[in-house]
Amino acid sequence: MIRRPPRSTLSSSSAASDVYKRQAWLETLTPARFFVASSFFSATGLVPTVTFNVAAGTLYGMFWGLMLFAASATIGAVLGFLAVRSSLRGFIHRQLKSYADQIRGFDQAIEREGPLYITILLRLSPVMPFAPANFLLGLTNIGLVPYALGTFIGLVPASFPYIYAGSLGSQAAGGSLSEDPVSVLFSVMGIVCTVLLTWKISMIARKTLESATSAPTRESVNTASSFL
Repeated sequence: MIRRPPRSTLSSSSAASDVYKRQAWLETLTPARFFVASSFFSATGLVPTVTFNVAAGTLYGMFWGLMLFAASATIGAVLGFLAVRSSLRGFIHRQLKSYADQIRGFDQAIEREGPLYITILLRLSPVMPFAPANFLLGLTNIGLVPYALGTFIGLVPASFPYIYAGSLGSQAAGGSLSEDPVSVLFSVMGIVCTVLLTWKISMIARKTLESATSAPTRESVNTASSFL
């Protein structure tokens, strides 16, 4: 009797195969096509942005990979934002019904703290995935310029560790990374420190963002209770 492998094994091997195929496809793209693909998937959310994040570092190095990804993801974010402001607004609003309270909170926070500041915090914090954040901000009263600028500024530090890891992986695969144990140790320490720093920044941004969006609710509750 032939035993089938466990489902978990099949699903994990299938996922690994999908990641490999996606990476192989990305390696065939020119920088211009990579930019277009990254913009499209950043707008739609059909593929996680981290895929293009790491691939940008692997294919184009630290600096150019960071600039290419941040710029293309910003364009994608703007496309998603404009889609919400178009005839798709009603449909997207229905899809994001569960975020109704957050949308109101973000609107009030934007008025109080400023659109640029709130957008940067949202891009730095892991409070929600990239594409839903595009749609959510499109449903608020934020302007296009502070939205685009805040997205780009927030993406640079948020995507840095992924770009850095991708560029180091590319160097290791190509044999250009030094085999000296001390150099390898410093490279690994650099990745760890970068990830920890980014995590710390994201946690601070998340707490600040939660405080900014929940403050109006507390104020309104206090105001209402004063009339009772």
